[in-house]
Amino acid sequence: MAYLPRSLTFLVTRAAVLMLVLGQTKRVYAAPNIFDHEVSEMSRVFVQYQPGHKDEVANTLGIATSAGLVNDVSSDAVVAAEVYYEFKKLHTFAVSVPTASLDLLRNDPNILRVEEDHRIYPVGIKESTTDGRRSLRGLQSSSQTVPYGIDMVKARDVWDVNRDGIVDSGAPTGANRKICIIDSGFLTTHEDLQGINVTGYNGNLPWNQDGNGHGSHVAGTIAAMNNNLGVVGVTPGTVQLYIVRVFGDNGLWAYSSDLIDAANRCTSAGANIISMSLGSPSSSSTQQAKFNELNAQGILSIAAAGNGCNNTCLTAFSYPASYPSVISAAAIDSVKLWPVSRRGTAKWILPRLAWGFVAQYRAVMLHGKALPWLPPMSLLSLP
Repeated sequence: MAYLPRSLTFLVTRAAVLMLVLGQTKRVYAAPNIFDHEVSEMSRVFVQYQPGHKDEVANTLGIATSAGLVNDVSSDAVVAAEVYYEFKKLHTFAVSVPTASLDLLRNDPNILRVEEDHRIYPVGIKESTTDGRRSLRGLQSSSQTVPYGIDMVKARDVWDVNRDGIVDSGAPTGANRKICIIDSGFLTTHEDLQGINVTGYNGNLPWNQDGNGHGSHVAGTIAAMNNNLGVVGVTPGTVQLYIVRVFGDNGLWAYSSDLIDAANRCTSAGANIISMSLGSPSSSSTQQAKFNELNAQGILSIAAAGNGCNNTCLTAFSYPASYPSVISAAAIDSVKLWPVSRRGTAKWILPRLAWGFVAQYRAVMLHGKALPWLPPMSLLSLP
């Protein structure tokens, strides 16, 4: 892999560490325990098989492997599993099985581990209200705003040294870097996202749509164009983006296995950096193994430390951010205070976007219709 000038490496990395969606939130992670019999008669789990014993475990789960993964249950299946993914390098199936069968699977000598495939959540979820949505209308900005976070991370020192609003000739850019954003999609019709070099993979829904707004805000924080509209990103319109959609328009949750699959998609697309404004209070050995693998490949994974905190959760952990192989990023506001961010194992402390900017960015009008609310997004920096 070719090495970049240090200033460019700083710029691209700053742009990638985008996931601190800081804001006053009414709730934090509330993942149900799927191993609780009262929650569901089916449990969604990772089943890790012993190397060389895939077929035996597949047979136990009722997975037909000869023609690839299917959901058909074989006649001699011990457990009638619903299959979602197979992660071959991790020797793992992601399945739903009857809760009553968990002990049987744990005692199978061909199975190394059975653990919860827990839910993950976008960071900074905020329950919208009718009044809140109405308040965003009419705030369309007629000129471009430079969020204070841009200069806190010294982004313009890289590409606009004389502050004339124009990218300096010969300034380093992130054009030869690819950032993969795992989120709720990318709104291709957004005025501030026009001209960005972006492709993606359709997960649960098309990658080039975003009825929630979370993923588009992430993308804008990284790469919003330097124009006369809205805001400017950390690396405006230069870095390549690859979008993998895991969250639906409701922006509620996905599963850990969806995140692992998305990370595989990022890797296949040639991403250098994976950005995740998401997390869970639950850790996973399977998920951690995946991020260890990415780290060994030289791929930088960055995730949010988590938001919506009060004094009781400031030291709480969020995953994947708290794995040693993942950069965990927390945030500070304009006066360098920790407003609501979890501190846990945060490795970077980063500036938060001004509320005034957030309002302007949220309310860019498209075809006479305001975008869905976009949660406050921090711009991140290296210390």
